[in-house]
Amino acid sequence: MYIVSANTYSGSYGLELTLFGIFNSKEEAVKWIIDHPKHKQKDMYGDEEEFDFFKYFERYMELGIANTKEEFIEKCKFITEFAGEPVCLDSYIE
Repeated sequence: MYIVSANTYSGSYGLELTLFGIFNSKEEAVKWIIDHPKHKQKDMYGDEEEFDFFKYFERYMELGIANTKEEFIEKCKFITEFAGEPVCLDSYIE
């Protein structure tokens, strides 16, 4: 199984990890991100904001880090494999 998650915090300093879905295969997870790139959600204060998985895609292409959306998804680590053991989705260390 594969988990789709991302840091949706739009501020300059912090972390807000959001779980978007659990999928049976990595291909399904990648397809879901490509088919659903933008999401409206409420932040911790109740204000509505939009998260875009591909907000920095063009920049990654310019820098030669990723040439396709699939490569971008891999580089940004939006997908984590889940095999029944605990998974650290993200961490925040100061």
